[in-house]
Amino acid sequence: MIERIISTKNKYELEITYWPTDICNFNCPYCFAGSTEGKYRYPKDLDEEIEKFKKLFSRYSQLEKTQFNLTIAGGGEPTLWPKLDEFCERIKQLANVKINLVSNGSRTLSWWERNAKFLECVVLSCHVKDVDIDHYINVADSLFERNINVVAMMVMDASEWNTCVEYISKMLNSKYSWTIQAKEVVESPGRDIDSYTQEQLDYIKQPLKRLEPSDRILQHINNYSLIESVGLYKDGSAQVANTNKYISGKENYFKDWKCNFPLERISIDASGKIQGSCGVEFDVNNPAPIICSKTCCGCPPDTHITKWKV
Repeated sequence: MIERIISTKNKYELEITYWPTDICNFNCPYCFAGSTEGKYRYPKDLDEEIEKFKKLFSRYSQLEKTQFNLTIAGGGEPTLWPKLDEFCERIKQLANVKINLVSNGSRTLSWWERNAKFLECVVLSCHVKDVDIDHYINVADSLFERNINVVAMMVMDASEWNTCVEYISKMLNSKYSWTIQAKEVVESPGRDIDSYTQEQLDYIKQPLKRLEPSDRILQHINNYSLIESVGLYKDGSAQVANTNKYISGKENYFKDWKCNFPLERISIDASGKIQGSCGVEFDVNNPAPIICSKTCCGCPPDTHITKWKV
């Protein structure tokens, strides 16, 4: 039985996931409740938004954080924000900020060409119900040409399994060899991990379907974590882990554990609330480990945050 997880991330870095909008042009059946309500379309005042980040960077700099890895994501689609380009340009002037983007890839090729210069890494989530797979592949190839670290993340909807596998096959025939991952749906009735057959579970257990070439990996080595954490077990053993190891092994139940997310990985939602990506709040003026109140940890990166039984 697992009793402690120790993150291997650099202690001087802070991971920030920023959700600037809750509107989306896709309608994925497994998206979590409230993620695309359209209640917070976009930040109303960009100057005010930049000032919030300036204060946040200042506070964490006092805790010896020297690099901020900002992932722009959301239940909504962040590339729909008309001022995303200006935000990216200005935020990089405030501190040592690296910008990653999670997107469904639906914007035009010209949009991606204009905005690639701000980005370190782009994770393209692929949703079979809405994606134009040919356009999706063209976007990934275009970003790869611009030396962006591209990760195609196929969301493996159990109800659309054959199409998901078919689309991965199409990706494998792309012009360039960007990374391809298969990601399970964790918490969605009828589409969660318990909905998969054993054959499907075996397919997901090896989520990496293609890795970009070795020379590109060396160029983007800071974006790779071959070991994201170390799990310590009751019998005294230790196991290294990455990606969805804890979720696939159903070791992602941390209710009443102490979690270090306020000092490692925080989230800013479309309303401006600063919390964990799980929705658990903390005192941003005094970041410290908190007791987890969630039954299940459904986000692979969150499972690798330092945490322990109490």
